[in-house]
Amino acid sequence: MSLFLHLAWRNLWRNARRSSITLAAIAFAVLMVALQDGLQEGTYTANIKAAIRLSSGYLQIQHPAYHNKPALRHSIAYSDELRRKVDSVDAVVAYAPRIYADGLLSFGDQSMGALIVGVDVQREPLVSDYHKKIRDGRFPAEDKPFEIVVGQTLLQNLGAKIGDSLVVLAQGFDGYLGNLFFTIVGTTKTGSEDLDRMSVFMPLAGAQELLGMWGRCSVLAIELPRLNDIPETKRALTAALSENQLAVLAWDEVLASLKQLIEFDQISSEIQMLLLVLVVAFGILNTILMSISERYQEFGIMLSIGMSNSRLVAIIALEVVMLAILGIFIGDLLALGLNSYFSVNPIELGGEMMELYEEYGFLPMLKSSVEPSIFIKASVECLVFTLLAALFPLWKVYKLEPLKGIRYT
Repeated sequence: MSLFLHLAWRNLWRNARRSSITLAAIAFAVLMVALQDGLQEGTYTANIKAAIRLSSGYLQIQHPAYHNKPALRHSIAYSDELRRKVDSVDAVVAYAPRIYADGLLSFGDQSMGALIVGVDVQREPLVSDYHKKIRDGRFPAEDKPFEIVVGQTLLQNLGAKIGDSLVVLAQGFDGYLGNLFFTIVGTTKTGSEDLDRMSVFMPLAGAQELLGMWGRCSVLAIELPRLNDIPETKRALTAALSENQLAVLAWDEVLASLKQLIEFDQISSEIQMLLLVLVVAFGILNTILMSISERYQEFGIMLSIGMSNSRLVAIIALEVVMLAILGIFIGDLLALGLNSYFSVNPIELGGEMMELYEEYGFLPMLKSSVEPSIFIKASVECLVFTLLAALFPLWKVYKLEPLKGIRYT
């Protein structure tokens, strides 16, 4: 075996120029696949975490019917028993109750529909970034339940300003229409056009008073350390809450549209990378065929003095494998460097691309990732395609006859 390895390595560099070109092609393919996957993975993760911190949480506890019919009658009791069971799950970092309801804001002659979001002012910053999205003013105080923060666009449409009081009307838990005066203490700019146009944030106590939902909430948002903790924590929470008949949903169940957008983008990118690797594979095929054709006479002589076709194929296969491994190693090193750079220094998008990303709810940036699975996937894909490209040349060598090899010109 050591002799085969020595012969294969020596044969590689008999034509250093051709081997270097093939090496560069393999390294380029690995680099492009790993860089593409790294940018995808990093950008997806950044957007998922932003969506989690802006709306859903890593997990949500809710009434089994709430996801399909988000009505107040499908709210849950925010009880000591529920808090105790959630606290019993080790992976849970924090949790916060929320109330979601449709309402109507009235200021002077203007009336606008709004999404009412009632939050626990003390707990909410542990699971979301609502408090970081304040554009002007401040977030409601914990001891002042009738203060609200209004989306920037919504405030402009109402013609109101910070410090003004307005009436919030909404159908309560009991079916009756409730209305209360609230004072505007701030505006939000979340980056989501829909939220900025229709969202209203108020303390949980104020929302419970307005909607008659004392001791209740629409959902309980859960904060976890990592995305990878979701499956195990979901199983643990489901088991802990089995007697309460409550549903535990992951972010991708709550934000199904975001998940679908990511899956669609992944498919289109996989097709692009497949085409790139196929082009590189055909280039490798052509290079290997040229290399073998130039050595037919040599192969013919080796076969005529007793070497078997299978051993000859083994030597050439080792050449291809060595070349592939070396190219993959170089490509992975280059990809690691670029992915590390773009994970620390994301590419900020501007102009039409920024508008397009924001329209679909994505952050206008490209951020990379250095997850090991990215490089493993790129390496395996390029190794497989390189070996597949070598099958036809190897088959030709296997079928080569000594006399035909010697006479080949």
